[in-house]
Amino acid sequence: PKEKCYYVAYCYIFNRSATFIFTHFPIKNLQTLERFKTKERIYDPSLKDVRFGILEGDCLGEGDELSVGLYKAMVSLRSEADIPEHDFSSYSFFREDAIEAPDEIWKNQDSKNKLVFFIKEYALEEESFYYIVVTTEDEDSGSFALLFSFPTNDESLVLRFKEGESLEADEVIQESSH
Repeated sequence: PKEKCYYVAYCYIFNRSATFIFTHFPIKNLQTLERFKTKERIYDPSLKDVRFGILEGDCLGEGDELSVGLYKAMVSLRSEADIPEHDFSSYSFFREDAIEAPDEIWKNQDSKNKLVFFIKEYALEEESFYYIVVTTEDEDSGSFALLFSFPTNDESLVLRFKEGESLEADEVIQESSH
């Protein structure tokens, strides 16, 4: 059987992009390869389908399986008239406000995860939309891990996040584990 070969590029990174390559080479030895994985991962081909949803500080950018799966499910349910996925990052400044002052908070527990959704509606002069923040609650610490967040104008999609138990904002201790 053929051996796997990996390619290493040792680069200077600016704004999460390689701007200068110091050296690059193929490598077969996995132990040596692991020595190069000492910093933050900035690219992973498995994250290609979620790249527009990744914002700094969320689990989606770390390749978290739950985050990636939920994000892909959300994308598959969106209407064609919804806010284009490639525009998500231009709405990122709404995330903090949606967490700090949500209109609604919903808790939905499946067999393994306690998901908490922060929903805030915005009615601006130029457009109206919702900003949804998807988190998971750690029961032991009572903190929340930020999975991902996104804007939407698709009301049927918003309704999918309004399932489970409705919470009051003061019931939720708003500290992040991420």
